[in-house]
Amino acid sequence: MRKQLAALVEKISKIENIETANTFLRSAKLHFEAENISYVGVNLPNPTHEGIFVRHTYGPEWEKIYLDNNYFNIDPVIRHSLISITPTDWAQFKNSGSQEEKAFWARAYDHGVGSQGISFTVRGRLGETGIFSANKNLCNGSWDTYKHTHMSDMQMVATYFHGKIVELQEKHPQAKSDTLSSRELECLKWCSAGKSYWETSVILGISERTVNFHMTTVRQKLNAMTNAQAVANAIHQGIISLS
Repeated sequence: MRKQLAALVEKISKIENIETANTFLRSAKLHFEAENISYVGVNLPNPTHEGIFVRHTYGPEWEKIYLDNNYFNIDPVIRHSLISITPTDWAQFKNSGSQEEKAFWARAYDHGVGSQGISFTVRGRLGETGIFSANKNLCNGSWDTYKHTHMSDMQMVATYFHGKIVELQEKHPQAKSDTLSSRELECLKWCSAGKSYWETSVILGISERTVNFHMTTVRQKLNAMTNAQAVANAIHQGIISLS
C-alpha cells in the first residue's frame, strides 16, 4: 500500500501543465476507489471559472449543472472548507441547512455524487487555498472504515497536489498578482464604504449569501483575517482607494 501511495505522489511530481491535472485526478480516483475526486483552488492567478480554479473527475453534465446554477455559492462543503483547518466530512451537512442546500444535495446524488464525502483544505504562504475532495457510495459504518484507511494518505496527496498546482500557476505566462474578480472587487469596494452584506446584496442585485461568499474569497486572496484588514491590504496594494 505504501509503495502504491509513493507511486501516486510520484505522479504528482510529473504533472507538466495545468491542463493535464485531470489525468492525475483519475489516477487518484482509482487508487482511493472513489466515485469522484475534485480540486477547487481559490486565490490562484489563473482561474478556470470566475475567481475559482477547478479540476475534477465528474461527468460533463454535472459540471454544467453546477456551473450554470452557480453552486459554488450554495455548496456548504466549499463554504465550510474555506474557513476550516481540519478535514470536512460531508455527513455533517446531510440533515441540516436550507431548503436550497437540501435541493442541491438531492440533485448532486442524482448525478453521480457519492453518498459520503470528505474534503481537505490546504493553504499556501500567500493565501492560496486548495480544497481536495473525494466521495464514495457507502453506508455509515463502511464509510468510517474507509476514512480510517485513507484519510492520512488523502491529506498527503491533497498537500502535494495543491503545491504542484500552485507551482504550475506561478509558471503560467498569464500569471499575475491582482486576482480579484470584478464581482469580488465590487463587494470589497462597498465593504470599504461601510455597507453591510445585506446592503451590498441589494445594491448589486445578488443574494446576501453570495456577497458573503465573495468576501470570504477576498479575505483569502488578500491574506486577511477580517474585512477591515482586507480593505486595508487592498488600499496598501493599490487595488482600491478611499476616494
